Amino acid sequence: MHPIGTPSPTGWIQLTNVLNPHLFDPAKTETIRPARSRDLGIAFKMKGDPNSYVHQPESFRFRDWKDPECRLPAAPQTIVVTIEYDEGESKRFSFVISNDGSAEVPSADSTLDHPTLRVAPA
Repeated sequence: MHPIGTPSPTGWIQLTNVLNPHLFDPAKTETIRPARSRDLGIAFKMKGDPNSYVHQPESFRFRDWKDPECRLPAAPQTIVVTIEYDEGESKRFSFVISNDGSAEVPSADSTLDHPTLRVAPA
């Protein structure tokens, strides 16, 4: 966030988001400490769009984060995750993201297996 212009007479300032491409690569790595857990943002779907999209830092360059090259069509997509750690790396974890092509999205309080964007083991 960066200020735009000068403060108003009441002290209010206008802020804008500015992308820093040098932070894209570091943002692709998540550090998870021992005995901790973390949710990972892998894909997202927005109301009114039948597609879902892979979430990556470079997507912030696009309106609504919708990088056309990261679009997941309405079909099951296999995602593979490998966890790296100081002594090596884990086995590969596979799961499937299925997008039904609906323009609806689950509400904030729904579960991941909402029919419009379903996550399941591969």
